Amino acid sequence: MKFDHINCRPVYISQRKAPIVAFSDKYEFQTLQSEFVSNYSKLISEVFHRAFNVPQGTHVLTWTDRDMILYGMADFPDLRVRGVDLIMAVTKGRGLAWCISVSSWLADMVTAGCRGHARALRDWPVNTPSSDDIYSRTLIQEMVSSMYDNIEVFDQIYHSSFVDLMHPDTGTISTYTIESWMEHILAFCMITHHRLSSNPHCHRIDSHIILLILEWAQLGNNRKYRPSCIF
Repeated sequence: MKFDHINCRPVYISQRKAPIVAFSDKYEFQTLQSEFVSNYSKLISEVFHRAFNVPQGTHVLTWTDRDMILYGMADFPDLRVRGVDLIMAVTKGRGLAWCISVSSWLADMVTAGCRGHARALRDWPVNTPSSDDIYSRTLIQEMVSSMYDNIEVFDQIYHSSFVDLMHPDTGTISTYTIESWMEHILAFCMITHHRLSSNPHCHRIDSHIILLILEWAQLGNNRKYRPSCIF
C-alpha cells in the first residue's frame, strides 16, 4: 500500500523544538487550543483596559500607559509573562523554553497590531466616554485579530505530537499520536526478528526491504519536513 505525504510545511518561530505532548487524540489538542484562544483574548482585553484607563500625562514629556497607546508606542509586558502559563496549559507543562519563546513572539505580534492601528487613528477624538469605548473596542479587536493571524504557531505542537498519513486512493487521513506511531514501528520491527516472533513468514523479509518500508513510512507522514525558522 502506498502512502503520499501531505503537502504542508510548518513554519517554526525559533530554533527550539516544540515539545512532544502526550495528547489522548487530536480532539484534545483542538480543545486545549480553543481554550487558549479564549483565555488569551480575555488577557488581551484585561491588559489593554488596565493600560488605557489611566489619566494622560500632565506634561508633554511625561507619558503614561494611556499616552503610549495613543501615540502608537504601547507595550504590554503581561502578555509575555502571563502568556507563558496559557501556552503551557496547551503543552501540559512541557517545553518551558519553547513556551517562553512563543509567548514573547506572540506578544510582539499582538502589540504590533495595536501600535499600527493606533498610529492610523492618531486623529481619532478621545477623552469622552463614547469615543474612548469605540477606540478601545477597535484596538482590542485588532489585537485579537493579530492573535488569530498567528495562531498557526501551535501547528508546531501538532507536528511534534502527531503523525498524519494520507491514503493515495481515498484521500483518507489517519492520525496517530507520536507515541502510538512509534509503537506501530516497533511492533513491525519486532515481528520481523527471529527471536521476537514465531511467524516464519515475517522472518523471510529481507533487511533491506524492512529499511525501505520504514523510510517509506517516514516519507509518508507530516514529520518529513525540516522546519523553516522566522528568527
